[in-house]
Amino acid sequence: DFRAGEKTFHLLTQLASQLTEGEIVVQTYSSGDWTIRCFKNFDFDKFARRELADRRELNYPPWSRLVSIIKGAFRCQILLKGKSSKALRELVQQCTQKLKGKRGVRMTIDVDPVEMM
Repeated sequence: DFRAGEKTFHLLTQLASQLTEGEIVVQTYSSGDWTIRCFKNFDFDKFARRELADRRELNYPPWSRLVSIIKGAFRCQILLKGKSSKALRELVQQCTQKLKGKRGVRMTIDVDPVEMM
């Protein structure tokens, strides 16, 4: 999930904001991870700059759009990524038209999904 670092940083920051005294102990296999280091130093700006730079390099939102298509009881999942909302919409429409009327086929289409699984 490309949002894992963001979710981790957010969760730890929420936890820290609720703490009135004491300390937070984070047990991790990745103590050198930049998300953990930024949280430890309460450096949101550095975290945000790094997160956005990584997303730009890998062409993830906000520099692209995602569409998740989940099909049927066996949860076959297809993730489409592209810069053009129109092209993604047309591709999804083509897929749904081909599967329309097929017995036992159910699809869920999630544009800009928050959860990846």
